[in-house]
Amino acid sequence: LLGLYKPYPFAAADAHRLIELMRHDKKNTEGGFRFTLLHRIGEAAVDQRITPAQAKEALEHYHDLLRHRVDT
Repeated sequence: LLGLYKPYPFAAADAHRLIELMRHDKKNTEGGFRFTLLHRIGEAAVDQRITPAQAKEALEHYHDLLRHRVDT
């Protein structure tokens, strides 16, 4: 995927702001977010609910991966 798409860098502090923006998506219900999550290429789980805490954890993990990629 990195060969097709460039990573989207953001500061770790921006995770909170991104989550606040995600709250405005019309697909959200019951205080959570709806996503299509990939198990692997070609296999997806549609309409999966994640909590804001899970979204924050995922954004922090992504940020750590980007930071590690730059550091190596």
